[in-house]
Amino acid sequence: MIRLTDGKPARGRETVLTIGKFESVHLGHKRLLERVVEIAGRHNMASAAVTFNPHPLTWLGDPSYKPLFGPDERASVIERTGIDYLLELTFDSNFAELSPSEFCGLLFEKINAKKIVVGESFRFGKNREGNFETLKTAAHTRGAEIIMVAHELNYGKKISTSSIRRLLDLRKPEEAAAILGFPFFLCGNVKSGDRIGRTLGFPTANIEYEKNRYVPPDGVYATRTIIAGQRYKSATNVGMRPTIVKTSAGERTVESFINGYEGQLYGERITTEFIAFLRREEKFSDVNSLMAQIARDIKTISEGNDRNG
Repeated sequence: MIRLTDGKPARGRETVLTIGKFESVHLGHKRLLERVVEIAGRHNMASAAVTFNPHPLTWLGDPSYKPLFGPDERASVIERTGIDYLLELTFDSNFAELSPSEFCGLLFEKINAKKIVVGESFRFGKNREGNFETLKTAAHTRGAEIIMVAHELNYGKKISTSSIRRLLDLRKPEEAAAILGFPFFLCGNVKSGDRIGRTLGFPTANIEYEKNRYVPPDGVYATRTIIAGQRYKSATNVGMRPTIVKTSAGERTVESFINGYEGQLYGERITTEFIAFLRREEKFSDVNSLMAQIARDIKTISEGNDRNG
């Protein structure tokens, strides 16, 4: 997959594309993307996904809004669908002011779209004034085609990023994974911490994640850590480490004990997949009590079934 910023697919090549924020790249998004790939293959066209950076809600709404995935993580999931191009349009004041007509001009003239696949509730342009009929009319005048894909449903309800966020907020990563189509994950480089885990006999990898993205609620999770393509069972603590009391004020950490891994990870980029919630973070009366609980957590993930292996 070729990733472009404010660019367009190969010069002169007609394109099948879909457009969206694709914040979570859930099963509904996947259905759109795979439809684009299938149509592009049949017509010998390029397939493309058009999205935005930063996330429109970050720019338009609450600056504290934290997307479920950062741009790099989102791109890695989109790539799995077989899309040829990922076009990331810069969302700024100028872009926010584009009328539906100007937005259509961007799609049909600059990106050379000949077929556009959208969901049934697709809206676009300033104040979201453009809809499916607007796009269809603009396409007709240019000899292009618009294809609508119905919402993906889960037990009769529309799959949405907000429903996934709600499940993660409730500490239900298994249910979130069922409608994401994959486990929720964090990517980041392993940074040097205070090494207290090592002194306790449980060395951990402290993940330096993007501060402007979503992190699950505090607690201990059964996770799966991916290092250089290899998967390891792990137990991950998200939170303030209240027993140790060495975390800077207001700083949340994400650190994982990786079962069966021996080696130096500082500076390495790893992925942590959240499989199941184990327990809430708590302050223990002493370090020995904390160590005993960590040992129980490790035993739990070691004996877990294949979902965490």
